[in-house]
Amino acid sequence: TRCLTTTDYGVIEILDVFVSIIGVLVCMGISMSVFKFYYSYDSKKEKNEVISTAIIFTFLITGVFVLTGVINRELLSNLLFQSNAYTRYIKIVLFTFLFDNTFNILLAFIRAQQKSLLYTTISIARLLIGLGLNIYFVVFRGMGVLGILYSGLIMSSSGSILLMVYVIKEVGIRFSIKNSKEMMRYGLPLVPSSIGMFVIHFGDRFFLQRFSDLSQVGLYSIAYKFGFMINLLIVLPFSLVWDAKMFEIEKQADAKQIYKRVFTYIIFLLVFSFTAMTILIKDAMSIVVDEKFFDAYKIVPFIACAYVLNGSCYMLRIGLYLREKTEYIGIVTAITTCVTIVIYYILIPSMGAMGAAISTLLSFLFWNVLTYVVSQRVYKIRYEWGRIAKLCLTSLLLIFFSHLIYFDHCQLRFLFKSFIILLFPLILIALYFYETPEIDLIKKTVLKLGNSLRLIKISSK
Repeated sequence: TRCLTTTDYGVIEILDVFVSIIGVLVCMGISMSVFKFYYSYDSKKEKNEVISTAIIFTFLITGVFVLTGVINRELLSNLLFQSNAYTRYIKIVLFTFLFDNTFNILLAFIRAQQKSLLYTTISIARLLIGLGLNIYFVVFRGMGVLGILYSGLIMSSSGSILLMVYVIKEVGIRFSIKNSKEMMRYGLPLVPSSIGMFVIHFGDRFFLQRFSDLSQVGLYSIAYKFGFMINLLIVLPFSLVWDAKMFEIEKQADAKQIYKRVFTYIIFLLVFSFTAMTILIKDAMSIVVDEKFFDAYKIVPFIACAYVLNGSCYMLRIGLYLREKTEYIGIVTAITTCVTIVIYYILIPSMGAMGAAISTLLSFLFWNVLTYVVSQRVYKIRYEWGRIAKLCLTSLLLIFFSHLIYFDHCQLRFLFKSFIILLFPLILIALYFYETPEIDLIKKTVLKLGNSLRLIKISSK
């Protein structure tokens, strides 16, 4: 943020959104169908054939879309920015998308095998390479937006090629027309849903650009990055395991009990994270972003709350996946999309970036309610709404209390707010949130931790 303007951030955000909608059209729900059909087979040969077919199919389809986009890059530039000055940017992001989309299917193989250590190693390596290249191109070379785009292209292409070599050695090269048809049959009903999800997640940027300017898009983009961290740090890592695991759990006698309990625990993590972020965001942004972006802190709590609801919605539609009623996901998302567009038209022209944030929150709330109603008709799960209400009440009380007392001294203010956040699990004890097995587990964990600390102390002597 110290090397880029708010307009630069707006340009990057529009390009990201452009790639996202291409991804929705090209992926055809293949990523989710990989897990479904991978676990439907027992033999290693058949499982490998599913992975190999998905990789080849995805690369070919993506290649066709990318070449079409490169040929028509001037048209795309005018559609996105009302100018043909961004054709070079569009060409770079399209080729980056080709490698990224293939990379995601390659990663699906790692996820299907549940090799979490390998997945984490790959993710950290990509993070470090991407961060290093961004710093080099943007800070030292002063290349601005172009530097970020080149960084993404180098990282995606190198990672995709290296992982391709590993996966092909493991699964071989096979293509099954039967598997490709089945994956498309399962995944295609998810495409309308994905388009709707795109509008819900990213459509506000286009409305902001049309009714305001790229600077407002840039400001909103910074706020969104902070609010999205809840999704990035909790929902996405969890989904990497859960997308495959939920189909395994279905075979167990107590499957519904497990789904219910997992939902409560995920909401616990999401609400706790939202509470911490809302309390600390103003101080955090004063440190990590340039002052021209500082007003974005007012928007972050709305986006963070929206992504708590996003995580909730992700869990609530379990039954639709288990019963292969993916077309219902499309219907629910289509209705939510229509409602969202209306909200965008009402709030964004008059309220700008804040209107976009509130629109996102309201649309995610509507999405949750509708998803719950439809999913329950297909696969009924008795969720622990009483416990979840206690989580929400605790969060609201702590956020309210954190605004009552203010310290001018930065360190004192941070310590006070950190203390308030740590009260979250303690207040839940007073509200009888925890059940007996959970309390026993907490006691055992604390006891083990205490014993470990004593052993460390004795060994140090």
